[in-house]
Amino acid sequence: MARAQTRQIRAPRLADDPRRARKLALGLRRLDWPDPSIERLLESAELVSFPRGRVIYRDGSSAVRLYWLLDGVAKLSIPGGMGRRVLVTLAKPGSLLGSYLVVGERRLDTASALTPLRAAAIDVRSFQSIVTDLPPAVIQSMTRGTLDYFSRTFVRTVKLLTLDLRGKLALGLLDVAEGFGVVDADGRLLKIRLTHEEIAELTGLSRARVTKTLAEFADSGLVVRRGRDLVVNAKQLRELCGG
Repeated sequence: MARAQTRQIRAPRLADDPRRARKLALGLRRLDWPDPSIERLLESAELVSFPRGRVIYRDGSSAVRLYWLLDGVAKLSIPGGMGRRVLVTLAKPGSLLGSYLVVGERRLDTASALTPLRAAAIDVRSFQSIVTDLPPAVIQSMTRGTLDYFSRTFVRTVKLLTLDLRGKLALGLLDVAEGFGVVDADGRLLKIRLTHEEIAELTGLSRARVTKTLAEFADSGLVVRRGRDLVVNAKQLRELCGG
């Protein structure tokens, strides 16, 4: 009997999707990438899609691919104590996933889709080859961006260590509002919906404490609930977490 052959289906090239290719190219030009380098990236990258909740890569896995986020939101988390996870950051379009938390070619973080998302996936070696040929000023700018990321993460971690329960929740909500909020009559409307468990991962609190404190925030006007949507008073939250 003939053995059945399994044909591997290859992801489409990013260059074959003109709209998303133009979107990434525009973002790279804003970073002063030269057109030949942009073309190399578009030709080398694959267009990949992930539904909400799907893991993009896991901590401990080999760092062999990078993902340039095109649409949607991803969350990056690391293992914490007692089997819990710590949500490090929420990534939006334009973010390069898989390039920061790597030691010994192994990933320290897990990336998963908070919303349905699409990304340009490229092998690390191919990306490094393209980056090597970039102008020195562009490479320096990318390096500064990486350092800025770690600086912001460090400052946020220090704040979480020194804030009380209400301050920690205020800081977490403020982070989301500044990255994913739009102006609303009652404050800032969060454009993404986080579960209480995800807010707990973002703030280092338990899910039960998040639920209880959110109810207290609602009673005092710090947040306004509209069904599953949440509107936050950014000014008062900033006062709670010390700016």
